Amino acid sequence: MQFFRTKRLVVASAAALSVALGTVAVVGGNGVGEVYAQENDTDLDGVVEAMPATGMVGTWTVGGKTVQVTEATAIDQEMGALAVGVPVEVEGTAQPDGSILASEIEVADNR
Repeated sequence: MQFFRTKRLVVASAAALSVALGTVAVVGGNGVGEVYAQENDTDLDGVVEAMPATGMVGTWTVGGKTVQVTEATAIDQEMGALAVGVPVEVEGTAQPDGSILASEIEVADNR
């Protein structure tokens, strides 16, 4: 019983530290829109829900999260074309408003 109490304390402490640093350990557990972060570096796996009407640069929604795509964002479409409904992996930096400034977006391998 002591082991479980200690484990809960460690998990609670990690969560509190994560909040204090402005990071998230894991959000979502259903495999859709899961966010993994360490400090401000953030990885997001999810489905593209919205994209700019023209081009790639602008505000996207991926797995329920707002993703800012700039001209500096590397976009990898080796596994297929980007479009609404396509699963992607996003790497970027967490912003104070909760959005992610994307450094890379990659179409996910569906194999």
